Amino acid sequence: MDFNEKLKAGKEKLKRFAKKQIKQAIKKFIKKILKALLKKLILAIAKAIAAAVAWLVGILGVPIAIILGIVLIIGGAMFILAPNLGLVDDQAKQQEMRQELQTLIKESSKEPNYRPPFELVASIDMMRIIQEDKEPEDVNYKPIVDTLTPEFTYESYDDTYEIKTVTTTTTEVTKEETKTETYTVREQVGTKREFICDEEEASVMPWNLVEIRCWKQVPVYEDVVKTKTGLHPVTETVTEVDEEVKEEKKEVSHLKTAHAWNKFETFYYKEVELKTEFELVSTKQEGNKKIEIYKRKTKEWVFDHKDFEYNYTKFDQVLTDLALEESAIQLLVESLKENNIPLDGYMGTFFDTFLEGGAGMMVPAEYLKYYQAAEKKYGVKWNYLAAIHYVETKFSSIEIMVSTVGAVGHMQFMPCTWLGWAHDSCSGKGKGNIPMSDLTNPSLIKKYRGLGQDAQGDGKSDPWDLEDAIYSAANLLSRNGFASDPKGAIYSYNKSQKYVADVVHYAELFSATAGGIPPITDGTFMRPTLGPITSNFGYRIHPITKKRKLHQGVDIGKSGSVTPIVAAATGVVSRSEVSSSFGEVVYIKHTIDGEVWETVYAHMVTGSRRVKKGDLVEKGQVLGLMGMTGGATGVHLHFEVWPGGRGSGKPIDPVASGIIKW
Repeated sequence: MDFNEKLKAGKEKLKRFAKKQIKQAIKKFIKKILKALLKKLILAIAKAIAAAVAWLVGILGVPIAIILGIVLIIGGAMFILAPNLGLVDDQAKQQEMRQELQTLIKESSKEPNYRPPFELVASIDMMRIIQEDKEPEDVNYKPIVDTLTPEFTYESYDDTYEIKTVTTTTTEVTKEETKTETYTVREQVGTKREFICDEEEASVMPWNLVEIRCWKQVPVYEDVVKTKTGLHPVTETVTEVDEEVKEEKKEVSHLKTAHAWNKFETFYYKEVELKTEFELVSTKQEGNKKIEIYKRKTKEWVFDHKDFEYNYTKFDQVLTDLALEESAIQLLVESLKENNIPLDGYMGTFFDTFLEGGAGMMVPAEYLKYYQAAEKKYGVKWNYLAAIHYVETKFSSIEIMVSTVGAVGHMQFMPCTWLGWAHDSCSGKGKGNIPMSDLTNPSLIKKYRGLGQDAQGDGKSDPWDLEDAIYSAANLLSRNGFASDPKGAIYSYNKSQKYVADVVHYAELFSATAGGIPPITDGTFMRPTLGPITSNFGYRIHPITKKRKLHQGVDIGKSGSVTPIVAAATGVVSRSEVSSSFGEVVYIKHTIDGEVWETVYAHMVTGSRRVKKGDLVEKGQVLGLMGMTGGATGVHLHFEVWPGGRGSGKPIDPVASGIIKW
């Protein structure tokens, strides 16, 4: 090997050594960042890691490919999910860990649809590893899988059968019977004269006068049929067939309830009559008896329907058992979302933490009057109408509002349901071929027995008019028996148990949060939220730093599971951001009687801010949800009021000043 070859080989060894050292350093660095981010409740971990990667590339000159081979960031979450992630150096160990989890999940249930997802278990355990400062190899999947294992109950039913037994008995019998035989005999039945003269003799010459007898009597015979009767032995085969039909019950077991990590399902069955033919199931011979058994099922218990409801008690139990911090839980939420494991319908122990996009979960105040008016007319609870509105079009935030199957408008009606199925073009799913002028014509809707309503009395029933659409939805639910069976009525709206569960979930959520919006009051400012004041304005020992410091506002505790925050007065949003101390925060500047004021609303739920800088907001308009982001030790709103603007003057006590009626 010449010098250049040795030099090249040396460089390769050095390169491999450098990569190994860099890899170990980056692993420690990434882990340090993750823990730091968790402590600060920063959910945008992907951006932070991206920045860290850029720093490593720029400062250390580490090839980006090496870094990407070491960590995988998915929407803010780090997982040990694939052999090439690099968090565990030993590929054999990686495969062993993966196989262990796959086996545990497979053995958790014979029903694949109810097993906990692989990514769910791996994500939860990764949060534990990060929080407990463990190594990636220190997985402990079994307790998590055990808690998330689905539970089933079964119920017994009796299917009905008819059993027909056919017994054929064959017997030979000998007996004497009278037998009449017919035979033929030849008998004389009389006589007849028969000519016997010889003609030549009669001409002999000379003629002598003699007596010549030329005939005689001869007997006449005929065949005569005669009968003879007597006793004769006879052997015959006697066959007797006997049928017996009896009813038989057979116990069968059907799944009654299924409790998985995120849902609880109850199954219902009905008995149906069957028109089936008997089928031969067995034949046996016993002496001169042939026994045949036939069977048919006449009644059977079959699946009818199931009730579906979200249930996260198992999931909550895992998080409780692991004592995961809120920051770890929030990071977990993001990771699950990116792995297509949404927490639909979650209203469990960690609801405040899990609430994602929280502002979108609140009923827009401007729509509430329509829901309530429809409730008054049709008897359908307003929160259910709001829930359908949200599930169908996210409170009309979908631009086109025409579905792939042809449903239209704010509440997604099929045109034939709106106008009436008696229309000539209506068939199939109900898209029809209906001109807009006909679709919105109340007279034609009445003619075709449709459900579209003219809520405003303006001569049009328009599915793209919000009030008309809400009234029409209430009309549909009312006609389908909402008063006695809400779930059944909702099922008629969209033939899906999942749809029913979603609507019921959001209806309960909206009902729980509706009372959390404070009423608009007279005066310059109004209460920004409902709830008790938990920390007053003035000097206090800071709950985190433990130092004496001026508390420049008041803290207001939550009034329910979800507590909306509203603008205390009309103004313009001056800042809407995330800060290390105030977390998710909104600042609003108000000009009142020519004077500038500024109010501050801090610690909102992550992602719940509904306004951005420059937005004009009205007094009482929802800004977001009460949370505990930033430097907070519990869920609350930190609210400040600044005459002249924040930083231009001194804050005032919102309570003692009397500017707000509490």
